[in-house]
Amino acid sequence: LRFGAAFFDQKGSRYGEDMDKLWSERLLHPGGVLVADNVLKPGAPLFLYQIMNGGYYEAQIASMDEFAMPSEDWMSINVRKKEFHKKVPRFNETAPPEFLYELEKETDRIRDRATGPGRSVSYDEWADFAQMVKAGLKKANVELTLDLRPKDGQYRDSELLDVYEGDITESGEGSYGWLLKQAEEETQAAKAKAKAK
Repeated sequence: LRFGAAFFDQKGSRYGEDMDKLWSERLLHPGGVLVADNVLKPGAPLFLYQIMNGGYYEAQIASMDEFAMPSEDWMSINVRKKEFHKKVPRFNETAPPEFLYELEKETDRIRDRATGPGRSVSYDEWADFAQMVKAGLKKANVELTLDLRPKDGQYRDSELLDVYEGDITESGEGSYGWLLKQAEEETQAAKAKAKAK
């Protein structure tokens, strides 16, 4: 049994494991399509890093406004490359930066808050969180490839993103400043190491 397409819309931190299963069981045809929803909000940072850096998919990341909410979200649309039909890659084959593991934990935390008793995540918090995840992903060279949002949504989100893309303060101020500071330090260390070679 093989599928021509698969759609992921579960907990984002499970996407990598499920992608591994598709490969190891050879469930997705070469040329098959894998679509993953909500990869920015709540997010699936490790999956996005792997799909964009693993080399096994022709990958696109499309931005759109979240349904009934003033917040950006991304969908990943990926076509399995035919030349890898015999090789079984592993999800962790391309090692992601350490800070993405922390970012993934934050995506699980906010998802749990949103789906748990009281559902205590406001629209503004979601919009803010999405831009923080976007800034973190950018530091790992994972960026949007197709923007489908209306101009007012693009402007709204660029205002929020400016907050996170600016200089990260030494104290790591802000609710996620510590995480973005860690991302910045790892990015600088990687650049220094590459330059030294």
